[in-house]
Amino acid sequence: MNIITIPYNENYRLNIVGAISLTLTFLFISFFSVYFLIGLILPVIILANRKGLQIDIVQNQYREYHKIFRRTKGDWKSLEPYKKIVVLSKTVSKTATGTLMTSDIRIKGLIHIVYLIDESHLKKLYLKSFDHHDQANDFAKKMAKNIGFPIVEFSPKAVRHQTGIKY
Repeated sequence: MNIITIPYNENYRLNIVGAISLTLTFLFISFFSVYFLIGLILPVIILANRKGLQIDIVQNQYREYHKIFRRTKGDWKSLEPYKKIVVLSKTVSKTATGTLMTSDIRIKGLIHIVYLIDESHLKKLYLKSFDHHDQANDFAKKMAKNIGFPIVEFSPKAVRHQTGIKY
């Protein structure tokens, strides 16, 4: 297996919501007209749009790709600066406002993000995020096995102190 493909599922969820709302909008505007055809074709294009990361183990390269239907675009970059894998936990919050600005809902949660990092722990390459820590750890172990990088604790200050790297 030369190339590992990691799709970014977060964008795909947004594409589904966008495609459904666009379809309903165009269907509501007019039923038998040019807008109706646009309302049918545009959501298909939106749903066919994918983003992600590919890692070529043999060539020691990666690329963040953008895929529409079967055409994949993205520039390959060297994987040389990245030597380790880290799992970071991050608290995120989102606010949703009800109709007519009558109510607010605040949702807080913890997400776990898997990154490739360099020796200084300053440069990070996003791989994937998860809702559960166990899923993130399992993914990190799978990536460590496939690409041969160790899983480490994130501690940029300690690494900079040991190596004398300044930023």
